[in-house]
Amino acid sequence: MATASHTGRPEHTERVAAWLARLGLSPADLECGAHPPTDPDAARALAAAGDAASPLHNNCSGKHAGFLTLARALGCPTAGYIRPDHPVQVRVSAAIAALAGCDLASAPCGIDGCGIPVFGLPLAGLATAMARLAAPAGLPEAWRGAAERVVAAMQAHPDLVAGPGRMATEVMRRVPDLVLKGGAEGVFTAILPGSGLGVAVKIDDGAGRAAEVAVLAVLLRLGRLPPAGQPELAAYTRPPVLNAAGRPAGEIRAVLPKVEGGALALGADCLSG
Repeated sequence: MATASHTGRPEHTERVAAWLARLGLSPADLECGAHPPTDPDAARALAAAGDAASPLHNNCSGKHAGFLTLARALGCPTAGYIRPDHPVQVRVSAAIAALAGCDLASAPCGIDGCGIPVFGLPLAGLATAMARLAAPAGLPEAWRGAAERVVAAMQAHPDLVAGPGRMATEVMRRVPDLVLKGGAEGVFTAILPGSGLGVAVKIDDGAGRAAEVAVLAVLLRLGRLPPAGQPELAAYTRPPVLNAAGRPAGEIRAVLPKVEGGALALGADCLSG
């Protein structure tokens, strides 16, 4: 759940609630804010019950439970864990810098929709971080074990990384040796375990629908997906555009090697030379 951008389904919120309870905390300790579930069925069920959305429904609640876990491990206050100067975010930013091979001191910094600090990483740095998760042999021993656990957990539980019907979950279900993770504003990443390769895509105008198609096009080019013509993948590799009557009016396609309106980077592990 710490890797998730989930859809607020019960299998997501209940796990986060149980995790917080094990820490002796509650949803009130989450500083991510609340929004309705992005899963339509979960949103309808919540409305039908007359219940308001809670921080558990925030797509980042699992990541924030992870931050609270780190605060507990460090023995520092849990309140304010989203602040840039809090020990939790200091540790997180140091890990990002090391994995991406970037100096974050000179990187643009902002605030994410869930409240945490975010950094303007070069696309190649983001891809390199994914590559180091894909082949963590060059990482320090403690980090190597953590990277292996994170990747294995995402492979074993794709429903928790995103949710049923979401591209990342549905493709990982069909291609178990691949890890996908979407981000905000047209960012998408892929981890290719055992290969030392990571993929990062950023669409300039922030269109998520373009990012999904682009990252799958890269994986097809790398031979890490079944042929694009397979029906179970076609809905994601070349999704149709429907008109108001529900009839196909076109489709979204990625063009490689040149990706119009966006940028793409491949990373390879360089820690071990």
